[in-house]
Amino acid sequence: MELQQYEQAVYWFKIAVSLPKVSEPGTEAYSAGTWLPNLQLCVCYDKLGDHRYADYCNEVSFAHYPANPSAIYNRDYYTNLLGDNHVEFNCPAPEEQKELVQ
Repeated sequence: MELQQYEQAVYWFKIAVSLPKVSEPGTEAYSAGTWLPNLQLCVCYDKLGDHRYADYCNEVSFAHYPANPSAIYNRDYYTNLLGDNHVEFNCPAPEEQKELVQ
């Protein structure tokens, strides 16, 4: 991601979020597989121009860590940017919901 190779970064961040969760909320291992890679996916998709999926990834991140200042900022950003197309939820969405924003 730091090299601005967003498509490659998306690949690796998606792997991170797809791995089985083996730790408890509040631990570093939990963060590495939940809110953090979803927040990074948000940035990557935004840079790639897919604002609706970036919004979705931010909402997943927010659901895992609602006090995160970046996720809060992004939520406001996407609310203003997308208007009625903004997706908002407070827990990770079922797989079926991902299809609605792609």
